[in-house]
Amino acid sequence: MLSAVTTQHVMAQPLLISITADGQVEGTSTIQRNGNVYTLTSNLEEGSIVIEASDIVLDGSGFTLGEIYRINGDNVEIKNLRINAEVNAIEIYGSGCKVLDNEIQAKYTGIRIRESDNNFISGNKIDTEAGVGIGFETSNNNEVTENNVNSKVFESVSLSYSDKNTFLKNTLNFVSLYKSSYNIFNENSLPQGISISSSSDYNQITGNNITDFNKLTDTYFGSSGSITLFSCKGNVISSNTITNSGGIFLDTSSNNVLRSNFVESAETGFEVSGSPQSSLSSFINDIDDSNTINGKKIYYLTNKTDLTVNPLTYPNAGYLALVNCKRITVENMQLNTQGIMLAFTTASQIKDNDISYNSGDGVTLTYSSDNRIDENNISKNRGVGIILSYSNQNDISGNQITKNQIGFSLIHSATNNTIAKNNIADQDTGFYLYMSSDNFIYNNNFVNNTKPVYDAYWETRENPFSYVLPSENIWDNGLLSEGNYWSHYPNQYPNAKELDGSGIWDMPLVIDENNQDRYPLVNPVTIPELPDGAGNNGTDETEPFPKALVVASVITIAVAGVALLVYFKKSKH
Repeated sequence: MLSAVTTQHVMAQPLLISITADGQVEGTSTIQRNGNVYTLTSNLEEGSIVIEASDIVLDGSGFTLGEIYRINGDNVEIKNLRINAEVNAIEIYGSGCKVLDNEIQAKYTGIRIRESDNNFISGNKIDTEAGVGIGFETSNNNEVTENNVNSKVFESVSLSYSDKNTFLKNTLNFVSLYKSSYNIFNENSLPQGISISSSSDYNQITGNNITDFNKLTDTYFGSSGSITLFSCKGNVISSNTITNSGGIFLDTSSNNVLRSNFVESAETGFEVSGSPQSSLSSFINDIDDSNTINGKKIYYLTNKTDLTVNPLTYPNAGYLALVNCKRITVENMQLNTQGIMLAFTTASQIKDNDISYNSGDGVTLTYSSDNRIDENNISKNRGVGIILSYSNQNDISGNQITKNQIGFSLIHSATNNTIAKNNIADQDTGFYLYMSSDNFIYNNNFVNNTKPVYDAYWETRENPFSYVLPSENIWDNGLLSEGNYWSHYPNQYPNAKELDGSGIWDMPLVIDENNQDRYPLVNPVTIPELPDGAGNNGTDETEPFPKALVVASVITIAVAGVALLVYFKKSKH
């Protein structure tokens, strides 16, 4: 039998070196002093330097150093070093320091700046294994330009409680801001994007490129490639280019300004959302149609009343949001990129639209009530056909809701909605429920869905500590002709018979202990078919546009002429 042999690597003790407050070098003769300039004359690969002096220059002359353990002095310049650090490469506690043209490799953090202001970091190449490339903690008014920073696990740049810093023309694989405001990121390459969160307000993110992030497959943050805002306000997001998936995502964030951003994404590339119990302010942002998604315009309408949205009034639409609007009619639109969202919107109607092939969801209602969604084609979306969240008393009828991942999703106390005479077909889940009760669901066709209905409560009903409550809805209208058609019914109830030629099965369809369709239909409900438009992301055969849309397009061309060509100019998502 072979015996196991364990070899333990013992890290060599670093050579402790200091440049004292009065300028003396202690611990080595390899650093030569000439006035306030200190020059490395050979490698100090195990050297750990503490700098107490101020107003000095440490020139590495291309030699290798283990780490600069701490810079306590002010106005210290570090340049031309190669640093291979077992933990952190450089820690700065003084202010007004410069870190120029160094090559830094660190097992943990490249440069850590703590309670330190007015530093200048430029021309460095920084690679870290398990920490942040450059980390700012309670540090302000620093400038970071033309660095190449890559971190394999955490951010290239992390700001925490740090304000008024400027980042210009760097390559930074991922950036995060936490409680950091008034910072500027301009003309950077950000392959994996930037996250702005937790009251990080009034930052400017302008002219950056977020591209090719999939090439960085060995990094933890390699799946985003986006600009994300969470719980923050007043940020300016302008003239950024995002390609190869990713996008711009605002969550519970208000009064942000978006201008001339170009997003090109095969996935969900633009979304505004609110966390549970959001207020209207979470959705109030200044987003105009200079922003594009896959070459189509983003229309973000707030506080509008008595308005008609159609291809004449809002051409080339890629995403449509109605926020705090009343009596809006959306008709004859072809939304085949990002779909439509209603937030805090009432008394509006979505009718005769093709909302298909969207990379995310088709129609989302959040905190929106007394609306109608009628006779739309809502098919082949990668997410959910229709989502109702905290939305009540909406009427949804006559729609083709087919071949989405999920047909309907009623979540977070969506109640008293009427869902009738819809085709709900060919989806993984026809109806998904999460704590949403007292909805009227009848005269729909549930056809060939892998799971006709699914309640999130089913996953947790055996868990005594779960807070998820069952959804209890009405699956008929109390009359013999007002149940739903279920294509799987004959297999579930092979002995059922038609009740006296009424078109009703003689056994109710039991969904769970809280829900049943008392009058399941023997035959499907007749619901008019709608044209199936093959949108940007479609791979199916191309169907003609809805008739009204063709007519509208002809009228538009005749009236607008050359001016329309300018209005339809290409723009990047």
